[in-house]
Amino acid sequence: MDPTPDVERVGAKYGKSSNDKTFTNISMGQGQEQIAQNALKECAEKGNWLMIQNVHLMTDWMRIFERSLEVEVEAGPHADFRVFISSEPPGLPH
Repeated sequence: MDPTPDVERVGAKYGKSSNDKTFTNISMGQGQEQIAQNALKECAEKGNWLMIQNVHLMTDWMRIFERSLEVEVEAGPHADFRVFISSEPPGLPH
């Protein structure tokens, strides 16, 4: 299930949308790491919402992202700042 429409719907309720660049949605894959890092910093400063999708494709990078998120939280982000992260569940062992 893709949670994006639900997050977008809630965001719209709070005045966050991709149209006015207060809601950023990034689908992870090779080459998206720095884009996501930059978006995290900008969203934290401005009070925007960030959705990072498909992190199951970037498990090693998630350690870096987690630390970057901790840094932003420790720095005191804007009160409206939110981050949503989605992943496919791991496969079941057979």
